[in-house]
Amino acid sequence: RPPAARTGSQCFWIRLDRLPPYEAFLPRGFSAGLPSALAATWEGLWEVSADADAAAATASGRHTERLRAPWATRLVLRTVVGYLRFAMPVVLRRVLVGIPGEYATGAEAARWGHGGMICGRRARREKWCVPLERVLAMARANEDIGREQGHAGLVYADVGNSLYAVDEIAFIAVPPGDVRVAMV
Repeated sequence: RPPAARTGSQCFWIRLDRLPPYEAFLPRGFSAGLPSALAATWEGLWEVSADADAAAATASGRHTERLRAPWATRLVLRTVVGYLRFAMPVVLRRVLVGIPGEYATGAEAARWGHGGMICGRRARREKWCVPLERVLAMARANEDIGREQGHAGLVYADVGNSLYAVDEIAFIAVPPGDVRVAMV
């Protein structure tokens, strides 16, 4: 963990790499890496996906930077709607989302994710939303990274927002099986 800033804030991330290898689906209360005061709960059907070929990396957080997943473990949302809720409001600087690379080009790109969005909410009120069409556009900028690193053709976009504290991320009208959470 980085040292606390002058404001007393600290940086944490959910340690997806600490999921037991026998877990096929994410336990509802999985919060490894977070202090108990920030406990997370997950709703929806989140399948655990592992890629032994992934290498650790970081990026600066700018949406236009090339990104790659920093851990081998990802969560695949298998339902149309999914939620990640926190016990108290948090600022989500990074939410790295992967989608299959075939949606970044060609005819599939025009239809993928139409009407869907990923939103940060606080007390059930939207603070920020990223339409899936924009997620796809951001992922296109990173298209070659997933292929370079052997991530089965995944491309990534950072949909985090470091301005607003939220207590929930809502994945709404997401194509089942197409969205993978790589880092929160």
